[in-house]
Amino acid sequence: MQNKQGLYTANSLCMLIVCSILLGAFYFQFVLGEHPCPLCLLQRMGMLGVILGLACNTWLGFRNEHVAIVLISALVGVTFSIRQVLLHVCPVP
Repeated sequence: MQNKQGLYTANSLCMLIVCSILLGAFYFQFVLGEHPCPLCLLQRMGMLGVILGLACNTWLGFRNEHVAIVLISALVGVTFSIRQVLLHVCPVP
């Protein structure tokens, strides 16, 4: 039972970390007036998917489907972030 409590704690901590990152992004967007680029918006959607999967793990119990939501969302977010970094390193003419 102790291991299960640790998993719930880890999921909750990961949700808190990703939510704080998104809150920082929303602060820059809405308070400071910095408009995000389309790739940034797609990365945020990936983060929201990660939060959704972690929340499902925490509230509905640990299932493979919830972990799949987290992994697929994280891979989508990583794909868009790699694209954004490559556009800065090797800009398209």
